[in-house]
Amino acid sequence: MGPKDYPSLTGKTCLVTGGTSGVGAATARGLARLGARVVLVGRDRARGEAVVTEIAAATGNRDLELLFADLSLQSGIRELAAAVERRFPRVDVLVHAAGVLLPTRRVTAEGIEATLAVDYLAHFLLTHLLLARLAASSPARILVVAGGAGVIRRTALDLDALQSPREYNGFAAAMRAAVARTLFVHDLGPRLAGSGVTLNAFHPGIVQSQLGRDLPLPLRAVMALARPLMSRECRPAVHLAASPGVAGISGRLFVGTRPVDLGPRFADQAFQRALRERTLQLCGLDGESPAVPDRC
Repeated sequence: MGPKDYPSLTGKTCLVTGGTSGVGAATARGLARLGARVVLVGRDRARGEAVVTEIAAATGNRDLELLFADLSLQSGIRELAAAVERRFPRVDVLVHAAGVLLPTRRVTAEGIEATLAVDYLAHFLLTHLLLARLAASSPARILVVAGGAGVIRRTALDLDALQSPREYNGFAAAMRAAVARTLFVHDLGPRLAGSGVTLNAFHPGIVQSQLGRDLPLPLRAVMALARPLMSRECRPAVHLAASPGVAGISGRLFVGTRPVDLGPRFADQAFQRALRERTLQLCGLDGESPAVPDRC
């Protein structure tokens, strides 16, 4: 499906984390092609400015803005949310596409394992901080990048080992974070019913990415060879952001343009609640009033 298959997003504001590379940049490019104002969140100014220039040239859309934040730090996420609320009267689409793949275990300045911080907690915290703005902009949509359904189903998640305290494996840590994100979507999505906001996860497909930039040289070389074969736009994310056919659907994982059933673990409300409570504590939200009190 191409731009002509979706309604124009002119007048809509779309915020994309991880927007200066990989899935985020691919999603931003597709949203810009539909006429949206796209706000890209990244860390590197030079890379961000280069991506904005490239997207403007490719799409003809110059309604593009940059925000900078360190999503490994909750203080940075809170500053980002405050900046969004100051600068943008509405947020119609929030796309969480930021992620890291770290070969060795790292701990942030706030004492949190870095893969968990960026790949899961950042999505959870920013969603909660911007829920009121999204609800005020309704109908609004939140999209969270996930992974393939088969891998998500097979990956275990131990709530007592969220921060990988034992032997660390970067791929395993990233997959556990993907499962946590997907459980978050299955938990919060249905509870947003009636708010005018929907929340879904998506498998991005094979998209050009810088995710492996911290991997050992041989693996980086393999990924570089495969890069020309990868897509430069993320059609599943654009579909979820723009298609009238998914309006009102919330709390699902989409592969391509279709939601998939992940099985009983992702319908286990007790486990979802336990993960939610752990995450609220890790994000320092357990003592705060949530943005949508009846549902969050």
